[in-house]
Amino acid sequence: MIQLPPVIAGTSSLGNLYKEIPFEQKKEIVRAHIEASATPAVFDSAGKYGAGLALETLGQCLKELGVSRQGYDK
Repeated sequence: MIQLPPVIAGTSSLGNLYKEIPFEQKKEIVRAHIEASATPAVFDSAGKYGAGLALETLGQCLKELGVSRQGYDK
């Protein structure tokens, strides 16, 4: 059975839904969710959010924050 944390972060804002947010601010949003979450942090995303920008931005944020892929590739 998959156990999900009580809070899952949505990523539509990472795809600039409603307004454009600077990348550094997006990275801080991702960092804050990771720090406040149980491991692993869970993000809700879809290729539809910003025509793929949300997924692309989330990946770049995780990379720059040094988040290990171990345990996330399932």
